[in-house]
Amino acid sequence: MFATLRRKLTELRTNTSGNATMLVALGLPVLMGGSGLAVDTAQWYMWRNELQFATDQAALAAAWARTSSDSTVQATYKTRAEQEYSANLSMVADFDSFDSSTNVNLAKYKGSSTNNSVIVTASATKALPFSSFMTGSQATVKVISQASFTVGTTYEACMLAVHPSADSAFKFGGSVGGTSTCGAGSLSNDSNAAMKEVGNTSVPLGKLIATGGIDQGFANNGTIYENQSGLSDPYASLEPPSASTSSNKEYSCPTPQEGGTTYTATYYTRTYNSYKYYKGSNSNSWTEQSPYTGDGYIADGYEDSSSSTKTVTSSAVTGWQTPSSTTTEGAVDIGGKGTKKMWRVKSYYTRDNYTKIDQRETLAVDGTARPEPGIYGSIEIQCKTEFSAGVYFISGGIDFGQNQTVTAAGTLFVMTGNSGSIKINSNSVLDLKGISATTLKDNYSYDPAAADKLAGMLFWDENSTSAFSMEGNASVKIDGTMYMPNRDATFNGNVNAATGGCMMVASRTLFISGNFNITNFCKPSGSSAMSLGGGAPTVKLVG
Repeated sequence: MFATLRRKLTELRTNTSGNATMLVALGLPVLMGGSGLAVDTAQWYMWRNELQFATDQAALAAAWARTSSDSTVQATYKTRAEQEYSANLSMVADFDSFDSSTNVNLAKYKGSSTNNSVIVTASATKALPFSSFMTGSQATVKVISQASFTVGTTYEACMLAVHPSADSAFKFGGSVGGTSTCGAGSLSNDSNAAMKEVGNTSVPLGKLIATGGIDQGFANNGTIYENQSGLSDPYASLEPPSASTSSNKEYSCPTPQEGGTTYTATYYTRTYNSYKYYKGSNSNSWTEQSPYTGDGYIADGYEDSSSSTKTVTSSAVTGWQTPSSTTTEGAVDIGGKGTKKMWRVKSYYTRDNYTKIDQRETLAVDGTARPEPGIYGSIEIQCKTEFSAGVYFISGGIDFGQNQTVTAAGTLFVMTGNSGSIKINSNSVLDLKGISATTLKDNYSYDPAAADKLAGMLFWDENSTSAFSMEGNASVKIDGTMYMPNRDATFNGNVNAATGGCMMVASRTLFISGNFNITNFCKPSGSSAMSLGGGAPTVKLVG
């Protein structure tokens, strides 16, 4: 029996007629498994690529939201991320498990002390055809994206030199006093000293910003930001209001006069005449002759004047007035000789008859000039002056005079000439407020967006090249901006910057020295500090 079994096995071993079938049977599971794995792997990679792209876009969108200067926009970064994430899903949209409240988070990147990046994570879980059959479980795909960001820097200042290349375009020092944290800037690209400190002073200035280099002595005055790109003149792109709808005006000072009530009467005068007659050689021996009707006789009577007017003291004066005193003229020889000589003596008095009384109220004139907006050749202040709100177009300059008090409420002086001056002299007392955005829009049809940028402007002097100075003992309250891009401006001396006003200056070069008090270099009411620009925000994927 065993011999027979061995023989059969030997025959089977040497038989090759079914090899192919056997090989196929043995290799089929491996072939089917490899194909299933390839299909699952391709599906897995498609899911992963779609998720990765969606989280990349979500991280970028969230990072851009965080670069906004508006805190309200910054707070929407998770919503922005979810919107971008959902917009870029197709295959996994129905089985991902994304929740922006937990999958979008801020993080610190590269050792930053503050959160300067956004991390977005996502996952999707679903059964794959082959692997789920083999393992009995679903496949999960997980991805992560990180985008870093830098917030764009916008610098502001209240003192600005706009010269593009001058050495020491902004100079500051001496015995300057006060405090101004509104910022100082220079657009000069001079590499050594676009801003120069002359003298040792630690007066606070806030941020010091320049396109070029800044004297390191300013380290005692604030934070230095030198060699900055993207800085520009904040008003270079603006135009002043048009004078096309304005009329020509002249400045003058009125003569002072008192006011009150006056009464004017219409009246005529009646003169009453009476005559006496005498006979005799002279007045020592004559005798009155009554009645007398001889030569030279004139009957008693009266004469009326034509009507006229005169100022009287009371409205109660009407009708005939008390007669004036009687006047007697000298004797007149009317004939005869010796003791028979005849003489005539005239006596008369007058009475006024008031027939109409007019009452008139007279306004007082206080001697104050009150100019109205319009076009002027030049203005030289010679008395107390109060400028009305609006725009004054001045071709020949403005001189604020000596020892004069000048006020201006919501006013813009546009210097239209090339050489007109702005003179603020010693002992001047000024209280000037720049124009409002509302006045520009409503009265001059000025573009609303531009009006907001020009709000608070007091002096617009774009063309003049002569130097400007504010010095001496002037008492100055300026609540507005002085834009003089072609003037070299100096603020010096014992100028008393009165409280309550905020002044900004943008000039070709700017020199602040002496005992000048800078406390009132600040943002004028109804406006903002001068925006100089700066670096743009950046966003990039880092993981």
